[in-house]
Amino acid sequence: MDKYRRCSYWQDWRTPASAPVIVWIGVVPETLPGKYGNTVAIKCKNILCEFDITDVDVEIRESFVTRSAGPKLLEPVDPDNPTADVHGPLNHAIGLPIAAQATPYVEGTGGFFMAEGGDSKKLLLVTARHVVFPPSKGPNNDFKCKSGSQAHFNVLLLGDKAYQDLFASILARIGLHGIAIEYWERRINLLKGKDSGVARKSREEAQRNVNEVNEAIQALYTFYQDAEKNWNTHAGRVLGHVVCSPPISLGTGPEGYTEDYAIIEVDDDKIDRNTFQGNAIDLGTKTPVWEIAGKLNPNKKKPTDFKYPIDHLLKLRGTIKDEEMRHPTTLDQNDEPCLIVIKNGKTTGVTTGRANGVMSFVQGYFDDDKHQTSKEWAIFPYDNKSDPFSAPGDSGSIIADGRGHTGGLLTGGSGATTSFDITYATPINSLIQSIKANGYPNAHLNPT
Repeated sequence: MDKYRRCSYWQDWRTPASAPVIVWIGVVPETLPGKYGNTVAIKCKNILCEFDITDVDVEIRESFVTRSAGPKLLEPVDPDNPTADVHGPLNHAIGLPIAAQATPYVEGTGGFFMAEGGDSKKLLLVTARHVVFPPSKGPNNDFKCKSGSQAHFNVLLLGDKAYQDLFASILARIGLHGIAIEYWERRINLLKGKDSGVARKSREEAQRNVNEVNEAIQALYTFYQDAEKNWNTHAGRVLGHVVCSPPISLGTGPEGYTEDYAIIEVDDDKIDRNTFQGNAIDLGTKTPVWEIAGKLNPNKKKPTDFKYPIDHLLKLRGTIKDEEMRHPTTLDQNDEPCLIVIKNGKTTGVTTGRANGVMSFVQGYFDDDKHQTSKEWAIFPYDNKSDPFSAPGDSGSIIADGRGHTGGLLTGGSGATTSFDITYATPINSLIQSIKANGYPNAHLNPT
């Protein structure tokens, strides 16, 4: 069949295309000297000529393959938005539910963003190594993505269960709104025919409530449909790829802490830099404002600097110093030194706890039954009436205090149930030192 093409306005569209067919061979920029590229192109041309294909040119071009499948992470919404309760898993506030594409059934949490620094514009996300490289699924080897041509080890926003949970939560919220509408409509029917000022005012208020709830249901349905359309495949949910992850090791570095982390390079097309706010914990709407504010300000005579943020986003800035971890300067309700911390994890959401001023020593066992001892920063539930601080699936979460100072990366815990009585974390300053030593000397915690 003859080939045709549309050309400039003066050329008839039925004119056969006269330009030659070109075979483009892409190479990673600055990896192939020009003289060798010319040799490769000529040899490829000769191969074509051997098969009497003489009307095809060969060109070598430098290129990266950039995959743009899937939408950007959403911007956090105002707490009054009808979708605020279910919006979290898809926005760029930290606490992202993630999983490796190779093991989408093993889920964890994206802890915090970093900038690669220097001349690089790359955005990095740090999580626990065992979230993306489950120990039961492969050897505990050093991983580095050394070049653009190396196959990427992709990480998903939303593993399989988190994806299902997102839609279940939207439908549950719609169901609650349906119950509210049924109540207000019964209230309106009860007040029909009553002409007193009180009855009329109550009827009008009930009708306003019905209208508001109907609008909320419509917003939730729209959100459901958009999420189902845009995030329904693994390809569409690829957040980025792992670029560095040293082996899990115990008793590492001068302080002897656990080293369990992975660095993910976030795909450029996943973040809108115009709305990206950097590291911020979305405090959500499920826990009352007064409860979080009260726990992060336990001593009313000597309150901390914490003020509940109007937009529900606790912006992170700076780190908790090692000395502050061991000797807290804030006081609890009993005038005892304490360090109250907070996190947002994939499984338990936003929780508060008490950091232990004495580092814990933990023994870890490997496949050869040999054990090693490592230091951990220990976090306990807020009090004996509070739920656990974390549970499986929260690994990778960042832990911070009420001032927004970053404390550590959640790596695990201990307990006899499905949740943890004690949560363990690697202090942030030790973690940053290791990241810098593993090929990211200019990395920092201010990605905006």
